[in-house]
Amino acid sequence: MLRDYWGVPRDAGDPIGEELAGWGKVALLETIGRISGRKVQSAVGFVEGVDGALHIAAGSDSADWALNLRAQPRCRATIGEQTGSYVAHEVDGPERSRALADLILKYGTPAERLGRGPVFRLERDRIERRRPVMRSAALRLFALVLPLVLAACGGGPTGSPSPSAYPGLFSPGVIPTAEQLCQLLTPADWAAAGLSGARAPTIDDDGPGTGSAYCTYGSASGATGGLELDVYVGATVDDAAYTYATIYESIPTPSVPNLSGVDQAAMNTNMEPGFGLIVARAGKLVVTVSLPTSTSAANQLTSLTALVLSRATSLE
Repeated sequence: MLRDYWGVPRDAGDPIGEELAGWGKVALLETIGRISGRKVQSAVGFVEGVDGALHIAAGSDSADWALNLRAQPRCRATIGEQTGSYVAHEVDGPERSRALADLILKYGTPAERLGRGPVFRLERDRIERRRPVMRSAALRLFALVLPLVLAACGGGPTGSPSPSAYPGLFSPGVIPTAEQLCQLLTPADWAAAGLSGARAPTIDDDGPGTGSAYCTYGSASGATGGLELDVYVGATVDDAAYTYATIYESIPTPSVPNLSGVDQAAMNTNMEPGFGLIVARAGKLVVTVSLPTSTSAANQLTSLTALVLSRATSLE
């Protein structure tokens, strides 16, 4: 008989839950503690939609993992050998009813008490919707060894990553809005870098309180030759390193830009179908800038990224 897995903290010791997650029977949900700020893992039942979104439900309003998601919607879930980053959205009405019915059909009568707690839809965050999911262990290892690899290859102007000039970004509980993050670059900044046609940004994000912003300064996105700034504020440095590694993995033949005061950075000035991209991490902050390929792209990417990093301190 399947045990009732609607939020057993991993720290409390739940080898059966971990084993079931490894088999793909339940999900191992990783949230950020709303009080401690530390990662907390819980084994939870789930149903998956055709779009890859997951529905999960708590057995009571006081379930810690549910309270954590209300405070910080960004989370991770491991099912089998795959780990993905998600953004949680609490649902109600018909969607809630359908999710509860599906969970009861999947897990049987132990799931019937789920109606007493909140129901969430976990959607892949925008980074992972645009890039293939890597195995959890491989990606985490990659995030740890990447700075060493860059150092061995002469990464950075001094041959090793320079200490971050922004180690305190951002204090626990400080989550800038998408509007604030998109103000880190203005149309005038693009023009000063020699790029014409920038307009007030169109703003998108992964949801309120996620510390994410996708800012396009015209009709085209960065990947189609337009001007784009994407900013992510991780709940922890490890989260930011994970985000950085995910983006880095998608850059073919990356080079190390001449950018000081960051923990990690990579760039390619000529990606298909004709755009340049830079990604940089400073503490919990990850920044990507995209613009059209040109002979000036390297200088434009590094100067605009440095400007974003310097202005980010004002949001603290």
